[in-house]
Amino acid sequence: MATAIPTEEKLEIHQRAIMEDRLKIQLLAKQEEMLRAAKKGSVYLMQTNEVEERDRYRYQWRKEDRQRIISDRLELFVSIVAGGLMGVLSGSIHGVVLGAFTGFAVWFTTGMVRNWWSP
Repeated sequence: MATAIPTEEKLEIHQRAIMEDRLKIQLLAKQEEMLRAAKKGSVYLMQTNEVEERDRYRYQWRKEDRQRIISDRLELFVSIVAGGLMGVLSGSIHGVVLGAFTGFAVWFTTGMVRNWWSP
């Protein structure tokens, strides 16, 4: 014969099951919140790494740009001085000016060709 469970016990078992379900839901919510926080942290970390990489790239670019500018100015100076010295050989001030202008034109033309052919 089956014994009937009193209603108070049924109610208690039902309430205990509800409490366990609520605890499980709270635990899952907390785990989900921690997962979201971890994702945000990893996203923040990824963004931080991207910023550091970008800054490193910018510094490298500035360094290369500075070196290129110095190199270009040095080439210009050498071209003008070489042209002026060739003009000195002519013995007149017009030759010096024309030589310096020719040196500038050579520097400008080689720079344009270099920029045109560079990737």
